[in-house]
Amino acid sequence: TWDFGDGVTMDGGTTVTHQYNTIPPGSSTTVTLLLRGENDVCEFTVEKEVSIRAVIADFAQDIACFDLDGFTFNNTSNLADLFTWDLGNGATSNEPNPTVVYDPGTYDVQLIVENAAFGCVDTIRHPIEFFALPVVIADAEESACEDAVLALAVIDPDAGSSYSWTPTDFITAGANAPNATANLPAGLATFTVTETDANGC
Repeated sequence: TWDFGDGVTMDGGTTVTHQYNTIPPGSSTTVTLLLRGENDVCEFTVEKEVSIRAVIADFAQDIACFDLDGFTFNNTSNLADLFTWDLGNGATSNEPNPTVVYDPGTYDVQLIVENAAFGCVDTIRHPIEFFALPVVIADAEESACEDAVLALAVIDPDAGSSYSWTPTDFITAGANAPNATANLPAGLATFTVTETDANGC
């Protein structure tokens, strides 16, 4: 009878396979083999300390936005030193945290990790969705007198989006709304509106 030290026992078998689903305190446990003679007359016990290595593959699951500079994965794997990524777009990588440019869409990403010293391997797969960036169009008068009140407006604003106008020093109302007003400083002034949609893009 085998006792694997994690509450699981197994009868019979000179060679057995067992999967540990938790890491014991100190990353080790005692495996016990109870041998019985014919007719259970004699018993003999063998114990051996077994190290359980917590080599775990994982990476942060994200809902991400399209970015021309690429998306960098956040590899949170434990005790791994070799990495094999299937990036879901036909590309692969062996970097710990690869940076990839994705078109908008959903990609099934797989990470296989290994600890070369222990020979332990683990695999995980996560879907990651990439959203297109919102397109914002704004309008304002191209010229006005100094200290005049200028109306700034987002054309066809999205009710699910938030808006932010800068520079705030000159915004008199609606700094966080599709429509804002501003007092014009002397000279040339540039106002910028940033849209953040419901996906955080």
